[in-house]
Amino acid sequence: MAIVYFFPQSLPDETFSSRVARYQSMSGNASKVATFMELFGKANFALEQIVPLHLETLAARLPGEPTITLQSFLRENTLLPLFQPFLGKREQGEERNSLINRLPRRVVGKHGNAHLCVQCVVEAVELFGFGYWHRSHQAPGVSACWKHGSLLLSSCPVCSLPFQRPGRLLEVPWRPCAHCGKDFGSETTVHSAPANAVGYAVFVHDLLNANVAPVAPDLLAKIYRERIQQIGFVRGKLFDEAIPRPATKQTRSTSMVAFTEAFIESLGSDFVAQVDPAYAAGRTTNWLRFSLADGVMDMPVTRHILLAMRLFGTVEKFVEAIRGAGHESPQKRTSKDRVDPRANIQLRDQYRQRISREIKIEPAIALERL
Repeated sequence: MAIVYFFPQSLPDETFSSRVARYQSMSGNASKVATFMELFGKANFALEQIVPLHLETLAARLPGEPTITLQSFLRENTLLPLFQPFLGKREQGEERNSLINRLPRRVVGKHGNAHLCVQCVVEAVELFGFGYWHRSHQAPGVSACWKHGSLLLSSCPVCSLPFQRPGRLLEVPWRPCAHCGKDFGSETTVHSAPANAVGYAVFVHDLLNANVAPVAPDLLAKIYRERIQQIGFVRGKLFDEAIPRPATKQTRSTSMVAFTEAFIESLGSDFVAQVDPAYAAGRTTNWLRFSLADGVMDMPVTRHILLAMRLFGTVEKFVEAIRGAGHESPQKRTSKDRVDPRANIQLRDQYRQRISREIKIEPAIALERL
């Protein structure tokens, strides 16, 4: 297997596709095919998935312990931590691949878009000398920057050329717009986003960084129910039906109907439609449901996030509720997951040797290059 001696270090909240695009720019490769063959041994595949394919191939080709590298990719550069709490409990000894296989491969309504905050680009240029793509901006339903409160762009504001184009890696913001030459490292007019869009973006950002372990779906349903009752929606029978049924006055609890109406009203119907494609399409029957399908709760992640945000306000309080309901600590590692304690020492020594080689080749090398 070919060894890849260099791959750009991850920057805060950077997407995996951003790291691959930076690799192509820094390596001088003329084509996406050449870059993919060097990194993955594959000619072409989509990077715009929740967890891109073939991460384990690149992890095995890079210096260091492949298991540690792969876990770093998943934790720091993919959207897996956002989906992870809602995928169902990871059983003792269960392979991580089984958990990943529960993910939808595409997020409805978001495939093909790449979202950029120009203020984040300007700040990154000042800090690192170049901009990059933020993971929290690519999450489903996010339309605002959690940090700056501005609307995200998915195309050039001058000529409307989409940032993400079929068959190509991202070129912006390292290069000007291919059509009109717009430079995204310079000042660009920004527009403020609605407060509820910013609040959703903040919740998503915090949930990504919390890296919450998978929660058993029955426990998650219990947390939701108890909080809904705490805020006053306690009339009628509780919403604990195991099998989904068409919504009728007989099968839907008065309290759940009332809560759903108040929930949508508090967020705004237009905003809910923007975040949730099913709601926008008018599919609102049993829109909030705690029934199970294939071992997980039968709701998309955007609805989970909206619900948790409305019920708990912050990710910190959401995590406290999970712990308070008896959610155990993360599973102990199995023999397959366990990493040799010597791996960190070996990794340190490999980095030291590599740094020594680079300094011998170029004594005046800058720290940023290293």
